[in-house]
Amino acid sequence: MKVVISTLDSLFVSVDFLPQSDHEIAYNFQPKKKMTFLASRVLLRLALKSFYALDDVPSLYFGHHGKPYFDPDLSLFFNFSHSVNYIGAAFGSTEMGFDIECVKDRKNFQGLCKKVLTEPEKNYIFKLSEKEQREFFTLLWTVRESLLKDSGLGLVGLSSLS
Repeated sequence: MKVVISTLDSLFVSVDFLPQSDHEIAYNFQPKKKMTFLASRVLLRLALKSFYALDDVPSLYFGHHGKPYFDPDLSLFFNFSHSVNYIGAAFGSTEMGFDIECVKDRKNFQGLCKKVLTEPEKNYIFKLSEKEQREFFTLLWTVRESLLKDSGLGLVGLSSLS
């Protein structure tokens, strides 16, 4: 597996080199989503060129829940993630889920923990300091989201994962 992480800002400076079709897809997106989408396309092109000597992005297909993939005959899989001002991608020869998260303050953190954590996780996390709670929650969330993205369900399957 190959992983690359960058800042949105450092990738966004290269969006003018993207094909017009990428800009057309993002035309009606809200500014933050547009920036993230175009930066992900820059990252995809750079990574495919660097890791696989591919000058063009292979045709993209989308699963039932929106997970993008290349033709399976290529045996090349990828997954994107972004958090705050960071974006990353993982590439490999098998299906995967990949997630990055920044540790951050969250609104109604206690309520969120009660909603998405199992009883043993809640019993453990609430014994930690506030800083450690946020770090542990971010670790759990990142692992869960990676597993869900690997399955192709994305956050749709969050309630069924424990």
